[in-house]
Amino acid sequence: METDRHTLFLEDYDHLLEEVDCSESVMTIAFRDTASYSKARTACEKLANGLVVSSHSTCSDTGAHAVFSILNLRFDPQTLRIALDVEASALGHAFTPKTFDYGQTNDPHVIHQHDRLSRRSNRALSHVTERALSAIEDAETKPDTVNLTSLRFSETNTTFKFPGDVPFPFDLGCNNCSGKGDLAIKSASIAFNPDLGIFGGDDDPFQKGFVEIGTTGFELSIDLRAKPTPQPSLDFNIFEQQLTGVTIPGVGSMGLAFELDVEFQAEVDKDVELAFGFDLSMANSSIRVDIGEVEDSGIKGFDPTITAKPLRSNASDVDAFLVANFKSKLPISFHWSFLLAKGDVAVGAFMSLPNMNVNVTHPNTNVTGADCNEGNNTTTITTDDRFKDKFVELTHVVYNVSIGAGIAFDVPFLNDKTFLGNHIDVATQCLVYQTEGTSVGLTVATAVLASITATPIPTPTPTPAPTSSAGVADTIAGSVNQDEKSAASISAISPILVSLYALVAALALL
Repeated sequence: METDRHTLFLEDYDHLLEEVDCSESVMTIAFRDTASYSKARTACEKLANGLVVSSHSTCSDTGAHAVFSILNLRFDPQTLRIALDVEASALGHAFTPKTFDYGQTNDPHVIHQHDRLSRRSNRALSHVTERALSAIEDAETKPDTVNLTSLRFSETNTTFKFPGDVPFPFDLGCNNCSGKGDLAIKSASIAFNPDLGIFGGDDDPFQKGFVEIGTTGFELSIDLRAKPTPQPSLDFNIFEQQLTGVTIPGVGSMGLAFELDVEFQAEVDKDVELAFGFDLSMANSSIRVDIGEVEDSGIKGFDPTITAKPLRSNASDVDAFLVANFKSKLPISFHWSFLLAKGDVAVGAFMSLPNMNVNVTHPNTNVTGADCNEGNNTTTITTDDRFKDKFVELTHVVYNVSIGAGIAFDVPFLNDKTFLGNHIDVATQCLVYQTEGTSVGLTVATAVLASITATPIPTPTPTPAPTSSAGVADTIAGSVNQDEKSAASISAISPILVSLYALVAALALL
């Protein structure tokens, strides 16, 4: 804060003070010893028509600084007191211009207790020799979680409705929608000159400044269910989270929120139930909103990975065109007590994550391969009649996906800006509708083709050539004659074998 008037910040001299007391129009300052009083009197003689700032319990609200204009000074060396005739002054009038800074640091810092001088006066005399700053408590260095908000949410089997529990014109909801991550105000610095733009002249009280917000571990998984009918587009909110932000009593406040809004539109040629969605993950990112120089606004780390979920349907031959635009809004709101009627300002940073158009058509398998490439004669499907006999049509799902980011203001003196817009290539889906088997419904066509072609075509068993009845009779007769000849030969040989056996037996007796 800057001013051309002599200013006394009392808290800088707490170690010299015994008491600070404010009545309606008088501030009384009591000093601990004669030496401190004498030095203060010499310094305060220059404060006529100056300012005094106090954060003590009888002079200001808790956590706030009160500003007073000094009208007159009275000195009492007997009681070691200086009495100031004062008049409360608005901070915005007392200091012009001023700068608001916010950030995180690992440096040690102190917190002034509102009643610090009252507690000091109640101490035992044995504690008089304590350090002058013993009433100022050193704050422990801890991770700053006050201004960190979780983006975690989960919606399962829910049906969307308008505010007031008013139903949509058709069924639309989440099969399973979830998100996670953290959002925080990383830093901010804003310089004001409230004398500008309040009663004409320059409409912009902001001289310069920026706000930087960051996301960590941001992920979305969206699985929508719809029974669409031709309707104008619907705009609705899936998730909203408020961030407490930071407040400086008597000065102003700054807050941040997260909203996930959806714009949905559908064109279908018959009644159908559809399910579709996407998975998104994004590296740690930050958005800088520059209020003084909008053109210097930008984003870092905004490189999401998007994977489309397979389309599901309860019908096989529905042509459809779906529009689902997901916009993550990050509204930053300010309230500055010293800006009078223009004290409320909102900056709407946004990220389109993503804008998705889904086009569903049904090409014929006679001219289109299992990967939905028309005229692709290199795929097995173009020559496999079993697949074409079973599936006359394919379901071709084409995704047109884009992302973007920008900022929007609700005040006339700041212009909106879009600083990023990219198209993302997402693989198309080529599906067939199965009515039987373990996977009923829309299934990846190439997988079905592979299962069909993996089963070999059965090879027929050869059938023996037919033989005439005459040939069979001749064969049987030939077999009988052959048997008769074999029997006659055996009969002729038998007497010879008997004689040989008898001869061998006789020789054995010799």
